[in-house]
Amino acid sequence: MLRFISVLLILGGLAAAGFAGLRLMADDRPVAASQPAAPAPESTPTTRAAAPPPVPAPEIAESSFEIMGTAQTRDAAQALREVPIAHEAPDEVIMGETFEVTLAIDATGADTAARTLPGQGNIVEGDAMVGAEAKALLTGTSFEIESLSPELQSVSEFAANSWRWRVQAKAEGRHDLVLEIFAMDGERALPVRSYRDTVTVQVTTVGRLVNAANDANPIVMLLGGIGSILGGALGVFRFFRR
Repeated sequence: MLRFISVLLILGGLAAAGFAGLRLMADDRPVAASQPAAPAPESTPTTRAAAPPPVPAPEIAESSFEIMGTAQTRDAAQALREVPIAHEAPDEVIMGETFEVTLAIDATGADTAARTLPGQGNIVEGDAMVGAEAKALLTGTSFEIESLSPELQSVSEFAANSWRWRVQAKAEGRHDLVLEIFAMDGERALPVRSYRDTVTVQVTTVGRLVNAANDANPIVMLLGGIGSILGGALGVFRFFRR
């Protein structure tokens, strides 16, 4: 039993000391110093030429789309039609692992849009008014979200439209993912449906240990690792001495 505990102490100490050493090396990595700017040459008096006309700055678009006003909404609503929609998101996830959220809009005349979803999470069905184009956005302050499909799509009458996002949770607990669907008329957007999914983010025992190691002082970890190695080595020495 003493030998087993001593080996565990040595292995744990090596792991802690190695992890702390890597963190210390990363913290002490030198940053390349910026090169000092060369001194400007002394100007000689010359005939002053006329300054060229200023070049106008390029215009920057304020937003990719704008929300329709009341009058625009009445006009756009006349061109919309109601179609089935469905989206899928998990109820529980592990922090650090990626998962997918999927939305389907089926304008083919089918009764449901859920048949096009993967069927691996919680499926919510409903209806939405859409026109020739639709846009879907997924947001969540406690998640890293990567879009895997075009956010703006032409609504097809031949096959269901689908939107997919790759998501990774960044914090433990219960957090919301917000899915918003817009009917588009050029650059103008009409909100037609929104969902708020609450996802429970859990942390495994290994994840807790990694988070604790990342938050710990590397010098304290290094000293603790060395102490564990010495304690394990002392136990092995006593065992063989017997």
